[in-house]
Amino acid sequence: IFGVIIFSVFLLMLLFVNGYLALVAAFCFILLSKWNFKKLKGFVGEWRVRRLLATLSNQYAVYHNVYVRRADGKLTQVDHVIVSPYQVFVLETKNYAGTIYGEESDTYWTQALGQKERLFYNPILQNTGHVKALLHEVRLMSEVQSVVVFSDRTRLRVNPYMETAKVLRNRDLLAYIGRFKRKRLSAAEMRDWNMMLQSLQKVKRCGRFKM
Repeated sequence: IFGVIIFSVFLLMLLFVNGYLALVAAFCFILLSKWNFKKLKGFVGEWRVRRLLATLSNQYAVYHNVYVRRADGKLTQVDHVIVSPYQVFVLETKNYAGTIYGEESDTYWTQALGQKERLFYNPILQNTGHVKALLHEVRLMSEVQSVVVFSDRTRLRVNPYMETAKVLRNRDLLAYIGRFKRKRLSAAEMRDWNMMLQSLQKVKRCGRFKM
C-alpha cells in the first residue's frame, strides 16, 4: 500500500512535467502489478505470519524463507520453521480469501469466491514435501508438526482433525503452538536443527525453484 501511495505521488508529479511519460509509467506499473500480484499476495501473507511469530518467547527459534533441496535436487522454499523444546513446526502460508474445501488425501483443494471456484494444489501434500526435505537435511528422527496457515479472510470447510497436518487461520496459530507443553527435543537435537536451518537460510536461489 505504501509503495502504491509513493508511486501515485510520483505519477502526479510526472504528469505536471510530461503527460506522455506519466502515461508510459502508469502502463508499466499496471503490467508489473498484474505479473507480480500473486507474488505480492504471498509476501503479504508471510509478513502477517512473521508478525505473529515475532511475539513468541525466546524458547522458540523462528526461521523464514528456508531453501532446501528435494530428493530430485530442486530447491523448494519453506515459508517458516519454528524450533522449540516442545516441537518443530513447519509452516506453509496461504494468503487466500473465500471458502476453502478439501480432504487430506485430495490432490487439489477448492477455493470458492462468490460464484467462482478455482483449484489449487493440496497445501498439506505441498508441506509434506517440505517436511521430508528438511528431515533429510537434518538427518534426525525428529517428530515434526506440519501446519498450513490460511488468512483470517477464509472460511475453512476442512476436517479439523487431520492426521498429517493442522490446518488453521492466522488468528489460531499462536494458541495452537502454545498447546505443545511437553519437552520433546533434547538440547543436542535443537542445536542440530538450528545449525541446519541457519545454513539453509544462506542458500542462494539459482534459477527457478519448485514449491
